[in-house]
Amino acid sequence: MFQIVSIFVIIAVVYIANSWRSASGLGSVWQTISSEWQATWRDILSIGSGKLRRDPAALKQFCKRLGWFSFGLLAITGFLPVIFLGQHLSGYPLLIHMFAAPVLLVTATLYLVMSARSNELSESDWQDLSPPQKDAAASSTLQLFESPAWRKIWYWVAVILFIPAIVSIALGMYDMFGTEGQEMVLTVHGYTTLALTALAILLGAAVLRKREIVKS
Repeated sequence: MFQIVSIFVIIAVVYIANSWRSASGLGSVWQTISSEWQATWRDILSIGSGKLRRDPAALKQFCKRLGWFSFGLLAITGFLPVIFLGQHLSGYPLLIHMFAAPVLLVTATLYLVMSARSNELSESDWQDLSPPQKDAAASSTLQLFESPAWRKIWYWVAVILFIPAIVSIALGMYDMFGTEGQEMVLTVHGYTTLALTALAILLGAAVLRKREIVKS
């Protein structure tokens, strides 16, 4: 069941994200990813210099970038075996998954904590959460991910999904609930991470589209 749901969700999300791309000329995705990785690698090499400790803004940006890359590894290694093979994680994908998981846990936690105040919803934000109107520039779905007020909503949705995703897999490491309990926590982990992956793809596509517009 989870395999079928994952296939439909990923196809739907990729279709939506691709429709934004075709409408806006989003053509340099890999170039953007490469430049972001180079910036992340430079920050990794400069950890010993204390730059990140002295500059909270730089630390926040570093956690954001490294969190994206580690989440990407987790999504790829976690869903590809399920979608294409109908199997659970094993072998090298499992090792990569286990390596990327603590990286995401640390970077995402730091980023979410450091971003909490800036994502507080004000009275004006609530007023801006009106149903989007279609126009020639973007679809109504895209406006839900480009609007500053809605992006705050998606931040808190990510927080809500992130907590059970982490807690469920942590509980799944211990034989506390028996066989049925283990299956339940793994199911919770699967569906929460699927929702996070869908949200990440849409938010990432909206960010890349916005950057392309700025560059042009």
